[in-house]
Amino acid sequence: MAGPSDRAPLAALLERRGLGASELELRRLLAFDPARRHVLCALAPLDGTEVLAGFGAIDVGEDAPDVLVIDERFPSGLGEVLGRVLDERARSRRVA
Repeated sequence: MAGPSDRAPLAALLERRGLGASELELRRLLAFDPARRHVLCALAPLDGTEVLAGFGAIDVGEDAPDVLVIDERFPSGLGEVLGRVLDERARSRRVA
C-alpha cells in the first residue's frame, strides 16, 4: 500500500510522465481509507536504485482503476499487472 512516505517518489513519477501535481493533489492521492479505496505503489530497481515504477488507485467495488501511472522506463506489461492487482483487491471482501 502507498503512504505519505511515497510522496516524493510519486511526485517524481508524475513529473517524468508530464503530469505534475501540487502538494495538495499528492496528499489527496496518498490519503485514503483502506476499507474504501486501494492505493498501491510498484517499486523496482533501476540503475542500482529503487524507483517508483508504477502507481495506481481504485475504489472498492469498481471495475477499473481511476488512477494508473507507469514509468515509461519499464515494460508496458507492468501497467497490466498493477491494474489486475488493483482490480482483484477492489473485488475482494474482508472476512470478519
